[in-house]
Amino acid sequence: MQRTFAHVLEERAQATPDRLAYGFLDSDGADAEQLSYAQLTRWAQSVAAALAERCAPGDRALLLFPTGPEFLAAFFACQWAGVVAVPLSPPHPA
Repeated sequence: MQRTFAHVLEERAQATPDRLAYGFLDSDGADAEQLSYAQLTRWAQSVAAALAERCAPGDRALLLFPTGPEFLAAFFACQWAGVVAVPLSPPHPA
């Protein structure tokens, strides 16, 4: 089995579940959102289960998210589901 970032995340969630995995700042530089290893792992595994119902391993998934927690959950979910993540910038609203 190939070792991925998702496997590292899962190991960290088991070893230090409440430790900060990622923090995000708002436009003023203040803390906007924080995710522990356990929170991110649960979220990503939930998304991975939904992906696995809809996609086959090796399929591609376009990740049209701005930088943030949703992107991380989707990226790790793709790895668990065996789906190739293709990150793209969201389209410009105009």
